[in-house]
Amino acid sequence: MLARIGLSGSLKTRLPYYGFSLLWVNEHHTLSLDDDLVKEVRKIAVERDTTLTGLVRTYLQDIAAEHAKSGRKRRELEALNGASRNSKSTLGSAPGNGRPV
Repeated sequence: MLARIGLSGSLKTRLPYYGFSLLWVNEHHTLSLDDDLVKEVRKIAVERDTTLTGLVRTYLQDIAAEHAKSGRKRRELEALNGASRNSKSTLGSAPGNGRPV
């Protein structure tokens, strides 16, 4: 048997209204989860003074933040690698000629 739970999230929708343009709209999503899993996680949620939805929301936010952080690090590393490839000087040499100092 599967339990169906609704999760709500926020979606920013911009609608002009007398100079103000921010409106918050909730979107609901349904997940199909095993009943035993839902019961166990609800117990964990109570122990942590939150809800099942709160646990799922926090987990998904953490994954998104980790993904963004790893992507940023990858781009920074690629930029550094690109800069070092474009540099003509090497460590221990005079800039521009590649000969030892």
